[in-house]
Order: sequence, then C-alpha cells, then structure tokens
Amino acid sequence: MIVRNPICIVEDDINSAFVLQTILSKSGYEVLPTVSTGEEAIARAASDNPSLILMDITLSGKLDGIEAAKRIKQKRDIPIIYLTGYSPDTIIPRIKETTPFGFIIKPYDPKSVLITIEMALHKAAIERESMETKRRLATTLGTLQNPVFSTDAAGNITYLNAAAQNFLGFNLTHVMGQLFDHFLSFYAIDSKQKQIASFLEFKDKNDASEVVTLNKDRQQRYVRIQVNTLSDLYQNVEGYVIALNDFTEQFHYEKNNQKLASALTNSHEGVIIAEWDSHTNEFVIEYFNEGLIQLLGYPVQALKGQPVSKLFCKGFGEDICNALVQRCPYATDIIMQRHDGKFIHTHWEVTPSSNKNTPEYYTVITINDVTHLRQLEENLRQTQKIEAVGRLASGIAHDFNNLLSVINGYAELVLNEVSQEQDVYSHVKHIYEAGHKGASLVNQLMTFSRQNEQNEKTLIDVKRTAYNTLQMLQHWLGEKIQLGVRIDQNLWPIYSQETYVDQILVNLCVNAKDAMPQGGSLHVHFENFTGTPSNLSYGHYVKLTVSDTGTGIDQNTQKKIFEPFFTTKPIGRGTGLGLSCVYGIVKQHNGTIQIDSQLNVGTTLTIFIPANTCESIRTTPQKITPSARVAKRNIFLVQLPDTIAQCLYHCLQIQKETPHYCDQIPLAQEVTQEDRIIVPQSIASRLNCPQNQIVSIPDSSETYQHASVSHPYAVCEILKKLEL
Repeated sequence: MIVRNPICIVEDDINSAFVLQTILSKSGYEVLPTVSTGEEAIARAASDNPSLILMDITLSGKLDGIEAAKRIKQKRDIPIIYLTGYSPDTIIPRIKETTPFGFIIKPYDPKSVLITIEMALHKAAIERESMETKRRLATTLGTLQNPVFSTDAAGNITYLNAAAQNFLGFNLTHVMGQLFDHFLSFYAIDSKQKQIASFLEFKDKNDASEVVTLNKDRQQRYVRIQVNTLSDLYQNVEGYVIALNDFTEQFHYEKNNQKLASALTNSHEGVIIAEWDSHTNEFVIEYFNEGLIQLLGYPVQALKGQPVSKLFCKGFGEDICNALVQRCPYATDIIMQRHDGKFIHTHWEVTPSSNKNTPEYYTVITINDVTHLRQLEENLRQTQKIEAVGRLASGIAHDFNNLLSVINGYAELVLNEVSQEQDVYSHVKHIYEAGHKGASLVNQLMTFSRQNEQNEKTLIDVKRTAYNTLQMLQHWLGEKIQLGVRIDQNLWPIYSQETYVDQILVNLCVNAKDAMPQGGSLHVHFENFTGTPSNLSYGHYVKLTVSDTGTGIDQNTQKKIFEPFFTTKPIGRGTGLGLSCVYGIVKQHNGTIQIDSQLNVGTTLTIFIPANTCESIRTTPQKITPSARVAKRNIFLVQLPDTIAQCLYHCLQIQKETPHYCDQIPLAQEVTQEDRIIVPQSIASRLNCPQNQIVSIPDSSETYQHASVSHPYAVCEILKKLEL
C-alpha cells in the first residue's frame, strides 16, 4: 500500500482519535502520532510540517482548536479540517478567520471522512500551485524593466510591478483600488498632442500604440502601450493588463537619425560611406546620397557596390586611395567626369572611422562641386593679372604720350609751314597720321588700364547712341554679314560717355567680322534686365548681347581673350587690345562681361552695366560763345619737359604770342588777366591764379584724368584751351 500525505490528528478523545487513525491508515495515508492539546498541535506543525491537520474544535488545555489553528496559520500554510460534533453559532466568526478546508462531523463516517480529506488535499494542492504561479509571476514581472499594471473591470489598479512603481513614483499600497486614468494620461504623438480619454481605447489591439505620457518627474516620455483584457471562463471581463514600453531614447535617436538622413539626402554635397572589401582589396560604395547622384549624374544602380576608384578620372585619385588604406583623414581637389562626359572640379574630404580596431572598417567621403569657385578664383587671378598689366601699360602709355605729343606737335608745325604741293608735305602728313594712330593705341591702353576717366560721366541715352553707331557699322560690315539689331523701346539710361558705348560696339563688331571671313549673321540686342548677373549683386542693368555665327573660340582661348596684347590674328592684323579695352570700360562701370562660344557654331558676348531707373535724360542746349582774341599775351611755360616746352614755344610764336620758359612758378603780380600759364597738373593747384588762366597737362598717370587737355595733347587742343 502506498503511503500518502502525512496527516496530523489533534483530538483529546482517545476513541475518536483511534477511529480516525484506523480509517486513514486503511486508506493508505500516513498518520502522525495523535496529539490532544492545542500547544502540542502547534509544536507538531512546526516540527513535522504535516500535509493536513484534523483539528478538534474543543480541546482540553488553555488553547481550543480554533486558537491553535489561528497560530499555526500565522507560521505555516497548512490546510486544516475541523472535527466537531456540535458548534454554537458564536464560534462561526472565529472559524472563518482561520479559513478551514472543511468539517468532519462526529460520529465519523469513513466515506465522508475520506471524501472531505481528499477534497481538502486537492484544494490545498491547487492553492499551492496557484500561489507558486503568482510568486513566479510576481518575480518575473518584478524583474521586468517595462512598467506593468493590472486593473479590475472598472479600471481600478490591482497590481503594478517595480518598474511601474518607479515610473509612477508611488508604491502599490498608495494606488491600490484607485483609477488607473487618474495617475497616467496619454497623448497622441503629433504636433497637437491631443489627449486620449482613457487607456481602454488601446485594449485588445494587435499592435502596441505609440503615445506620449509624463513620468513621476513630469518629464515627457514616449511609450508603446499594450492593453489586454482578462476574462473568466464565461468571457466575463475581470480586468485588464497594461504594459508600457518606454522608447523615449530610441525615439529621439531615430528622430535624430531621420534629421541626419534628411540632411544627407537633401545636401548638395555628395556623401559616400565606403567599406573595405577584403576580396577585392578595395573600398566599395555602401551608401551614397541624392547629392552624389545629382553631382555626377550616375543612375543609382551604377554606383551601389562599385569601388570608389571608379569615380576617379585616369591619373587622379592615387593619393586618395593611399589615404583610405592608411586610415588617415585627407582632403584634396581632383577633376571628375560626370556620366554625361562633362568634367568638373571637386573637393574631396576623407574621414575614416574613429575606431581602427573594428573589423568592419569604413570611411565617410564628402564631395563638393567647386567648379564655379575655381572659375571665380581663375577670374580673380585673371583680373589681378590684367590690372597688373594695366598699371604697367598706363606707365608706359604716359611716357609714350610725351613722345607723341612732341612728334604730333612738330608735325603740325611743319604742315602749317609747307604747301601741299611739296613732296615733304606728304611725308610729314604720314608722320602726323602715324602719330595719331599711336595716340589712338595709347588711348586704348589707358582705357584698358582704367585711367582714361578724365571726362565726367553723364546720363546718356544708350538707345540713341547705339543706333547711330550701328548705322555707321552696317555699311562697314559689308553685304556678306547680315546685321540684326533689337533695342528695347524703353531702354534705361546709364551713367557713361557716348564714346564708351561706341568703343564697345566697334570692338565687338570688329572681332565678330574677323570671325566670319565667309560671311554670316551678327545680332546685337540691348534690353533692360533686373536680377543677379554673374559676380554682381541684385539690381537693374542694361544688358547688351552680341552674337555671331563665326568660327567660335575654344575653351583655352576663352580664358585669355581679355588679356592685353593677346590676339589670335596674324602679326600686323591686330593689337590684342580690342576686348581688353571693352573689359576695362565694363569694369569702369562696375559691370560684368560673359562669353559663351563653341567651335564652328559661334560666339555670344553678354555685358551687364548698371542702369539708372530714377532719372530721365534732360537735353540742355549748350551756349556757344565766341572767344575773344587777345594779341600779344604772355604765355608762361612752367616746368614743362624740354621737348614739349620747345614745341609749344615755336607754336605760340607762330600764333604771334609771347611765350616764356619758366623754371619757377611766376608770382601773382607778374601775371595779368590776359596772360595764360601752361603747367603740369601736379603743380597746377599751387598757382595763385584764376583757373581760367591755367592750362594743365598730365605729367603722370595719376594726374591724367584731372588735366585740362587729354594725353597725348595736340597743339590745336592747347591753343583752343588758351582761347586763341
């Protein structure tokens, strides 16, 4: 017979105890020695830990069965069945406090005894299993880092684990039986963050809902909430289990990643993440942004998984590959070829991963298109080079002007002295014409060097000036070149000189004609423009476009066409100052000039000059007053170069004047109102005489634009200034 579950009998009646012991022994139960008092029952429970106690309610001694059972329950969770023959109603409340597992009524019926014991042991086993399950569940929930709550069907809190207590800042005792919604409120994750009425809105959803709530420190936390319903066997709702998953850090991390991804995607820079491929011993492209696709024009499938070296042009990139292999930061400029074949200047920055010990070695590469920047730098170098040549040219031009002034002055003297029938007249005339051509060349040099600003700029009608010049040029271009002219009706005026507009049109049309030896089309277009031209600020401009269908200019030549003395024409056919002169005039006006040319297609030159949209042109007739001829005036030639002074001396003698060489400035009392003084501009301000008595001539490039006469100065111009 199998011995099962030790049972302790507490009975002070020997006969009753014997009967129970006999019934239990025959049924295979292990029966501990019988005890007869409450004190013995407590001791036996402590020492033998029986599976069941059969406790007589009425016992001899100080403790009855109920009190003994109560004390046993305080220390041991042992099921107790009361033995009774009769129990008054007054002890029923005391019996309930001990939660007995049943009653056996005297006299004992074996069948009833066995059934009661079996039921009690079964119930005790179920309760122990349930308690163990609860203990394990409580231990499991207690170790979870995510807050877990349970409520009854009305939403009142019945349980919360340690993480939940920490999240709320309250223990179970404080919140037990109170509404869950009183402690936690949830809000939608959006810009409005609308409050959600109750946690019940999330019940029995397949997926967790992402919401915002506040923790015990009133900090905003992003959580995923899952609410499941607890039901009994009849599908009646007993309560709810609420689980929260705090993903605040993940949310901010993902949000930052999204910002970073958006910044990378929308960046104009090309970004590459390359990883080392041990099979090919090269860095391959694992990631690239939209900026790289726009930069190079490659389709997406052509870049993914390709070696970084594929992006290099032949002869470039070796230093970058070395930096990648050596895991060193590196920056350099290289030329790359787009998918459409166009070459661009790019700036590369290589940033290797900070941890060199990681097996997955990767590096970040950023690529910037610096083509426009390099063009600006080249333009700046070109401008600086042109300005340097211009300063040199202006110095040379000044010295050359002094020589031309003498040559042209003496040529004028000889021409006035000899008749046209003499052979020497034609020889001297050739000298005079060559001198004036030299003067024109020097004038172009001065214009190019931005020194030729002696005349004040006025508001001019570009439309009228351009029409007059183009009408003259149309006959000069000939029949093989078709000239098309379009000028806006309400073309804005500019501050300039009419000679500047003439010089620009003549030089551009001359170059266009030379580019079309077999004939072609030449189009000139003046129009108003409001916007931001290249290298200029936003504003109102007069835009001039000159287009031809000539031979065109290659890329290398385009870089040099504005340089002084640069020409593609044969020796003797061009000076190389035409476009340089145009460049100088445009820069004087704070404008810009652009070129667009293709070989065998043609060339387009575009000029932007700031316009004046506020003032209108006023035409004021000039009063012409005849000059008073005064004979035998004293003309003082003060500190002039010897050759120039001698030339002027002879000319003035021919004009019946009285010239005087002066090494010192004449005193004021020595000069009458009729007398005149010819003096270098650098000392003109030191004369204590009225300005109408002084004729100043330039003696350096710095005084060029302030002198009374232009340089080289012709004798007739000086005589006119003297009002002779």
